[in-house]
Amino acid sequence: MGGFDKGHFQKMDKEAMAGLDKDHLANIEFTAMGGFNKDHLKNIKDVSVSKLKKEHLENLDPDAAEGLSGGHIKNLDPDAVKGFNRKHMKRISQEALSDINVEQVKNLNQGSKNGLKDSVSSFESFDISVKKELVDDSVRLLGGVGSFADVLKKREQSNSIDSTQGVDSGWDSGALDRVKNALVDKGSTDSDSPEIRGVFGGDTSKTNVLEKGVTSRIKAKFGKLKIFKAAK
Repeated sequence: MGGFDKGHFQKMDKEAMAGLDKDHLANIEFTAMGGFNKDHLKNIKDVSVSKLKKEHLENLDPDAAEGLSGGHIKNLDPDAVKGFNRKHMKRISQEALSDINVEQVKNLNQGSKNGLKDSVSSFESFDISVKKELVDDSVRLLGGVGSFADVLKKREQSNSIDSTQGVDSGWDSGALDRVKNALVDKGSTDSDSPEIRGVFGGDTSKTNVLEKGVTSRIKAKFGKLKIFKAAK
């Protein structure tokens, strides 16, 4: 494969890509990667990218990165992702990026991390360890990076929340304590309208934060909240 250059791959039929295995790709000249387009990548098997090096990805056309799937991302060597730049990350789909793991994120340069954060509208489907790596404590808008919907659901179903669960849930102990100390009214035996009051402060006798009829809508909103402060 070392004899193929960028021009060869530009002219290659996209269906032919399915025949390339990980050893074929590993032996492609670094600069030849510039001949791949998004349709070429879409037809490459997920596991076939596992031996690519950072120099391969450095030479990949950013527009071609749009063809990378979540399966491709999962199979990339953590060291190889050092070759991604901000433009690459902005072209990879949010769905594919949600399969990135924490070791890969640690190897992204700051420009690539910024590109990832710019292109992702919701981090709800990302692993908690990835969110923690991406979001510095000083720029968090909320007390953690976990699922707000999940912690409120747990609070609805129980009279207590252990703040030590923050490590696993993605929430800081202070944020969990606020939910832990909220007043829960599970309603009468013939009612299915539980209320959680006081999560955000104020008069707990009058504040009804979650009513059964709007619970799902509120949870959906929190699931999509931006977790970064706007750049000044």
